[in-house]
Amino acid sequence: NPFVFGAPPRLDILNRVVLWQRAKKRAGTAKTKTRGEVRGGGRKPWQQKGSGRARQGSIRAPHWRGGGVVHGPVPRSYQYTLPKQVRRMGVRVALSVRLAQGDMHIVDAFELESHKTKDLLPYLESKGWINALF
Repeated sequence: NPFVFGAPPRLDILNRVVLWQRAKKRAGTAKTKTRGEVRGGGRKPWQQKGSGRARQGSIRAPHWRGGGVVHGPVPRSYQYTLPKQVRRMGVRVALSVRLAQGDMHIVDAFELESHKTKDLLPYLESKGWINALF
C-alpha cells in the first residue's frame, strides 16, 4: 500500500516519536532527602545567644555535613502525550524508510511443501534473511 510504504522520509517525525518513546520508558526514581526527611536534627545544637558562635537551628540544615539537600530531585513521570496522527505517521515513515533502504522485505505467501522449520530455514538463508528484527 503506497499510503503505508510510500511515505516521504520525515526525520523530524521520527525524532519526535523516538524521544516520546524514550521519555515514556524513563523511570524517574531519583530522590534526595530534604532537611525535614533526614534523620535527627530536632533540637537546637546550642543556645541562640551567649555562646559566641553563629546561630543555628538544626544540625540537618543544608549547609551542614549530613544535612538535607535543597531543591533536589523528586520522583516524577517524564511521560507526555504525542498526538495519535504523529505516532501513526512515525510508524509509516519508519516502514517506508526501511523498505526504501532494502532493510525490509514484504512477503505475500511462502510456497513450501511442508510447514516444518527445517524446510523453512534453507529458504530463509538463501534469501539472506537471518534475523527477523534487523
